[in-house]
Amino acid sequence: MKQNRVIPIFITIILLLTKISTNLVFADTTPSIKMELDKTVASVGDIIKADLKVEDITTFSGYQVNIKYDPEMLELVSPMPEAGDILNNENYGIQTASDDEEKGILNISKNYLYLEDYREDGNPEETGVFGT
Repeated sequence: MKQNRVIPIFITIILLLTKISTNLVFADTTPSIKMELDKTVASVGDIIKADLKVEDITTFSGYQVNIKYDPEMLELVSPMPEAGDILNNENYGIQTASDDEEKGILNISKNYLYLEDYREDGNPEETGVFGT
């Protein structure tokens, strides 16, 4: 009777293992996108600088950042970010979005439109500040 149970359990385990993805990816670095603030505490009148950064993302070609804030507590000094180290080559066509300061919604994006040209050029942008 015990032998009759062992075979179906064994077959079930084999089937489960074949259905589970076993592809493992090992990398020296972990790709990331982050926003770094120069202050975590601010007084009235202080300016908080935020850098939008990307690290180790192959052929980084665009982003969209949506931030909700309280417009009664914070005032935008610059609604559109200043250009950073990467995502600035106008040869690839740049498109941006805008925001709504009255509602406290910061919606910014930037991307290359001519991706084939960007990839074929052979100068991938993978790490750096893409907006401040």
